[in-house]
Amino acid sequence: MTGITTAPLTPTQHDLFLDALRHPEDAAFNVAVSVSLPSRVEPGRWKQALGKVVAGQDINRTVFALRDGQPCQVVSADMPAVFVNRYCPDWDDAAVRTFVEQTMAVPMDCGTGPLAKYFLIQKNSGDVAAVVASHLVMDRLTGVLLHEAV
Repeated sequence: MTGITTAPLTPTQHDLFLDALRHPEDAAFNVAVSVSLPSRVEPGRWKQALGKVVAGQDINRTVFALRDGQPCQVVSADMPAVFVNRYCPDWDDAAVRTFVEQTMAVPMDCGTGPLAKYFLIQKNSGDVAAVVASHLVMDRLTGVLLHEAV
């Protein structure tokens, strides 16, 4: 990776990171937000638009590490984001909820990332955008702001 910078952790990130180091198999601090979209979305355009948003925010290209024994954020200029398009025409809202919950239950490696995954779920009754992320990079406020942006 090129263009790597480091930054200190917030107090909350510090505690979450140490917990992630102690329990790497635990997904308890993964969070998710999903939103029903007002109209159909073309997957290529969705990926392109969201890619610009992700690229413009350092936290979307951040992993966590110990440097000289101290926890820090490691921001990469070129970390790829995970965009997944799921075509599930027969899914209802409960199926989407189950998918998001199952995805949220998979641990994320805070040292290698990425720590957020972006989903476009296309179903007959309308499209849904979802983000599943480590709480290290997304909190409730971030989720609310993302929901409002869509």
